[in-house]
Amino acid sequence: MKKIILVLIMAVFAFCGCERNPAGALMYNGVYDSDSSWANPFILYYNGDIRTMVLPFDDAIGAYTNIWEKYSSNQNILEAQYKGVSHSGYMSIKMGWDGRPSETFDSNSTVNNVAFWLKTTADGSSKKLSGAGYTKFSFWYKAELGSDTEVTINIFDHGDHLFPDFTISSGSGWTYKEIDISLYNSDAVETYISVTMRPISPAASCGGGTIYLDDIRLSK
Repeated sequence: MKKIILVLIMAVFAFCGCERNPAGALMYNGVYDSDSSWANPFILYYNGDIRTMVLPFDDAIGAYTNIWEKYSSNQNILEAQYKGVSHSGYMSIKMGWDGRPSETFDSNSTVNNVAFWLKTTADGSSKKLSGAGYTKFSFWYKAELGSDTEVTINIFDHGDHLFPDFTISSGSGWTYKEIDISLYNSDAVETYISVTMRPISPAASCGGGTIYLDDIRLSK
């Protein structure tokens, strides 16, 4: 009997090892997809695990420039499971940029910024959150910014400014930010959170920088 149990345990670990994000795969049980069963809090990201229900794991994050592929380096990096820096454990989302312009994926135009966002659906369509009754959006961040660089964080969209942008213009240790979303009728949400790094002045060059995010959540 003990041998059978041991074999089953080994089989489970072998199966999980094939997943890009085995812990997340075991957690994604569909409970957050029901408008009548929203968790409180709904933890969108925690210590390396994206829990937004967007599968596969690679589709959970959106971006529109090629900076991390074309000029990948220790400074140009976008990683959802960055090890060694974390508020809640040992991993975080890390976005780094050296300040040089990059090309967009859709039109190959050059832009002087970089951005990523957590998607609500894999195909980019909107998701209805109004039945959940969430009143707060919160996250922890840590910033290391070069000269003339700022980071803008936007909730529930990228560039549409549904809420006042939260701008970081200097370096910081781990800092908590909470945003009141109680008056927002979230019937069509495409992006949970977006993060943009750019020069403080649109025409200026900048030194770039790095930002880490962790423990991103919605709560009632």
